[in-house]
Amino acid sequence: MKLRRCETCRHSDEEGDTPMTCRRNPPALSFLLVPVQNVLDRGMGINGFSGWPEVKPDQWCGEWGSRLEKMQ
Repeated sequence: MKLRRCETCRHSDEEGDTPMTCRRNPPALSFLLVPVQNVLDRGMGINGFSGWPEVKPDQWCGEWGSRLEKMQ
């Protein structure tokens, strides 16, 4: 039986030297609190970014799909 891992899933995408990503769902928006310092005071700022989740080839999930289905 073939294991259902990210490396064989149709939703995974690997481009060159970049980490493998899961494209099952749209990119997720995330926020990160970062310390900021300006002329008047110090505090926290919010940086927002979006992207697909990075996955490793040996991970798995319940949304696995065969690569053969992707080609059709």
